Amino acid sequence: MDRKIYSIVLGVALVAGFFLPFFQFFGQGISGYDMVFSGGGNGGDWEKYLLLLFPISGIMLLFGALNKENYIFGRSLWAVLPLLTY
Repeated sequence: MDRKIYSIVLGVALVAGFFLPFFQFFGQGISGYDMVFSGGGNGGDWEKYLLLLFPISGIMLLFGALNKENYIFGRSLWAVLPLLTY
């Protein structure tokens, strides 16, 4: 497998993983989407928006791989950016 296939597979995994439950809380699965767009809380926590870097990075890796390896801001940034959120 070459770099292009890895970028496509991992880009799809990042986007899909954002919508899967991260953990169980009182028997209910909570996904990244739920954590970012839930109406609860005071709404001023900027840290919850860092979770949006996962699907954004996945989409950019996917589009870059399908666009003849032309990545916006480079492939290495989009590959490392989700790791920097933790």
